[in-house]
Amino acid sequence: MNLSKFSVKRPVTTFMIILIIILLGFVSFTNIQTDLFPSINLPIAAVSIRYPGASPEEVENIVTKNVENALVTVSNVEEISSTSSEGSALLIIEFNQGTDMDGAMLELNESLDLVMSYLPDDVSNPLIIQFDPNMLPIMSYSITMDGHDMWETTNWMDDVFSTRIESVEGVASVNVSGGIIKEIQITPDMEKMAELGITSQMLSQILIANNVNLPSGSVSEDTIDYSVRTLGSITSIEEISDVTFVSPTLHIPVKLADFASIDFVNTNTKSYNKVNGVDALTISIQKQSGYNTTEVAHRVEDEIAKILDDYPAVTVTTIFDQSDYIDQMVGNVSLSALIGAILAVLILYIFLKDIRPTFIVGIAIPISVIATFVLLYFSNITLNVVSMGGLALGIGMFVDNSIVVLENIYRLRSEGMSKKQAAIIGSKNITGAIVASTLTTISVFLPVVFLQGMTADIFKDMALTIAFSLSTSLFIALTFVPMISSKILKKDVSTHHKFLDRMKKAYTRVLTWSLKRRAVVLFLALSIFAGSVYGVLDMGTEYFPPTDEGQVSISVIMEKGTSYANTVDEVKIIEQALKDYDDIDIINATVGGSSFFMNFGASSFDSGSITVNLVSSEDREKTTLEFADMLREDLQSLTQAEIVVNVVEQNGMAMMTGSGVSVEILGSDLKVLEMIANDIRDQALTIEGVLDAETSLEKGSPELVVLPDNTKVAMSGLTTYQIAKQVSTVIQGSRLSSVRIDNEDITLRLMNPEEITKETLGDIEFNTPYGTIVALKDLAEIKEQVGYTSISRKNQTRLLTVSTTIEEGYDTGTIGDEMNAIIDDYDIPEGYQINLSGEAEETAAAFKDLLFAMIIGVVLVYMIMAAQFESLKHPFIILFSVPLAFTGAFLALLVVGSPLSVPAFLGMIMLTGIVVNNGIILVDYINRLRRDGNSVKNAILIAGPVRLRPILMTSTTTILALVPLSLGIAEGTEMLIPLAVTVIGGLLFSTTLTLIIIPVLYSLFNKDKKKSKNKKKGKRNEK
Repeated sequence: MNLSKFSVKRPVTTFMIILIIILLGFVSFTNIQTDLFPSINLPIAAVSIRYPGASPEEVENIVTKNVENALVTVSNVEEISSTSSEGSALLIIEFNQGTDMDGAMLELNESLDLVMSYLPDDVSNPLIIQFDPNMLPIMSYSITMDGHDMWETTNWMDDVFSTRIESVEGVASVNVSGGIIKEIQITPDMEKMAELGITSQMLSQILIANNVNLPSGSVSEDTIDYSVRTLGSITSIEEISDVTFVSPTLHIPVKLADFASIDFVNTNTKSYNKVNGVDALTISIQKQSGYNTTEVAHRVEDEIAKILDDYPAVTVTTIFDQSDYIDQMVGNVSLSALIGAILAVLILYIFLKDIRPTFIVGIAIPISVIATFVLLYFSNITLNVVSMGGLALGIGMFVDNSIVVLENIYRLRSEGMSKKQAAIIGSKNITGAIVASTLTTISVFLPVVFLQGMTADIFKDMALTIAFSLSTSLFIALTFVPMISSKILKKDVSTHHKFLDRMKKAYTRVLTWSLKRRAVVLFLALSIFAGSVYGVLDMGTEYFPPTDEGQVSISVIMEKGTSYANTVDEVKIIEQALKDYDDIDIINATVGGSSFFMNFGASSFDSGSITVNLVSSEDREKTTLEFADMLREDLQSLTQAEIVVNVVEQNGMAMMTGSGVSVEILGSDLKVLEMIANDIRDQALTIEGVLDAETSLEKGSPELVVLPDNTKVAMSGLTTYQIAKQVSTVIQGSRLSSVRIDNEDITLRLMNPEEITKETLGDIEFNTPYGTIVALKDLAEIKEQVGYTSISRKNQTRLLTVSTTIEEGYDTGTIGDEMNAIIDDYDIPEGYQINLSGEAEETAAAFKDLLFAMIIGVVLVYMIMAAQFESLKHPFIILFSVPLAFTGAFLALLVVGSPLSVPAFLGMIMLTGIVVNNGIILVDYINRLRRDGNSVKNAILIAGPVRLRPILMTSTTTILALVPLSLGIAEGTEMLIPLAVTVIGGLLFSTTLTLIIIPVLYSLFNKDKKKSKNKKKGKRNEK
């Protein structure tokens, strides 16, 4: 079916089809969800197991190793990593890509159930979660209440704020930090207890026994059954005070309040949380999987506004809101796309000097975009920075098909054809070429769709968006453009353009010269290509370019074992210093917070964390990275603590790819691992561009170790467990039960009235079964030592990591190469291995996948062109434009000083499909002229100047459409800069050289038939 002919003959039908597309597009656009990134499928599960009181070595030997042995039997497990810390084990299980995670989680649970039955009773049941980027908080706020203390604020937060926010549709959980943790502590007077003859054991038993609700059966009367319940649970402090005991010595009833103090206390006293110097509660909000980030965030903001109306004393400060960044990022990419479209239309007018054809293409762009939204909606693709980037890139190519069709119609119209005839014939003549060029561009993205891993998840949306946009633009070019052209194009059109006419004459002279000196032209092209490849490889590589998100984290690391109070003092010094920086908007300081999200980690009092939010990029001169470098230099001199400053990336890429360049050292002996790690760290610090390097093995805090003497313990009639339990009870108190007061469960704890110190630890007394009292120091040796904070393992082997901090202006690829050289030269002991990891490893894996996709894409492009030309030779000639495009891409990266990154590599894949389009248009016309009887040389010299204008128009519009993205003026578009720069550079260079190299190669591989016949006749005559 000839779409163009149908469209011209049936204009009303065509117009109605376009209106239907526009209507569906608007409905689709209003229902498409927005998000920061596409949905990323990470086949990873995490298992957390508690073993209270156990050292890292004990956790490793008793828990971690046994669990690892069980988990390796689970299907599709690719890698198991673990960290054994004091009292807990954390295991990360990574499955093969494409694994059914529902089935994997079920099998994981079964394996864990089996191994847990063999572990000690004190080992907790495992907490198992499937890792999902949606688990990360999408919003964070600080809360203060004027005229209310932290106790009242915490109560209000628990009773009102958290409850109302958790009821918002799409909110999964609200986590509060810095608040009061309530506990009822009972501290007995030991002298009074002795007078009354009440023991600690009696005290505990009676308190527990008086805090119960029990069903007591049922009784019947007549036809009614009555259930009987005994209600004895404690619901207030007064009821605790009134618990009655009978004195064994005085034989009188006494109340608990007569010999003990009962206090409502805050057990979270070692928690420092301030926002801009004011005590505050900090909340983080997680959304449910499957819900849109911005929609959930907007609902939360609406509910917070209502809460503030109801409670005027409350102040809510936004620390982090991912929806703002998403809206800003998507909005800025959209703006860049809009500016690019306007520039593309303007350049058309400059080329055509006629408002009517410019108007046609200008209308075709938004129609194509709207049609694309329909396909995006039905493909469940969100509007994220990646898909919007694909749309922005597609806009430059939207106009290519329309330009080629319109230019051909425009040319035939100027030769005297009628409007309808020019529209039908002009479209028909060029249909094969634009279909082939569209298919070649789409085909290079097909392999990206079928790749696996995080890189594929991220860029699959872009590949599909570009494929959809090009498909819609092809449809519009073959329907709307011929139809509207047959109605509005003027009769007396003129294709004369002084500048273009001069350019055509100059191009004809250059082309004639090149055809006479083909060897020189090809040698120069190959030399430039080789030089550009060498130059870009020398620049290095990176995974993704850093983004300027205006957030910096500062870690204040004290000596192990430093008290909470001393850590807070050092954090306050940094807080005070930060107030002098005008570019800082919010300062959020914490000490004693969780060291791992989802409460998988433990609190640490020898380090503090400060998160700094900067003012918007328009209001500051320095980038976030530059500001972080300045802070790193300024703050270190203010304190004795170690200051670590890092840029926070809300997009989560840093977390998913690891640090810039890391080295993994695997082996069995921790001392040997530590020696190797220290050697690698020292050598890493000598690499130019490495600011800092540190090992993952840290000495723990000083600890007192109780080593029971088995003989003495046995002679006393006690057991090691009884000794450990009594020591824990005396130091930490004994948890009796929980009581429900004001609809809140609160722990009831029996405390030891005397504070235990290092000197008095050995004086803890034990009642033996023989009726004697013995001290701890008579049963055990008490030693002071320093252990390891944690022990890491990978695939059942101990692991140490050396991580580096890279200076701005240096790339992970170059530093990774130098680190590899260090590893190659290092004398590795037998049984140990050293591997490069982190972002450098992810970059290498991504490049390998993308290179495979590029090779497959080139093969597909060749096959499509072979089918188009019914030739194996002509597609081979056109493919020579691909290395020319790579040359331009490499030179562009060199000019802007950007390393070769994943987005830049994707830009090169795009170029593979784009640049052949010019060659297709040129070779297609040369072949047509040769079929009309022209010689090879004449066909080239005619086709080149005729196709010069459409080639320049399509390339220029694509380039100009990408200029706003390449400049990175708008915040949030940094990730797309290398991609845009690569495409622009490739198009600039390949467009210029394609017009010369392709004709030269065509003349080399094609000979005139008459000359060939004459040569054959001559040879036969000679014979």
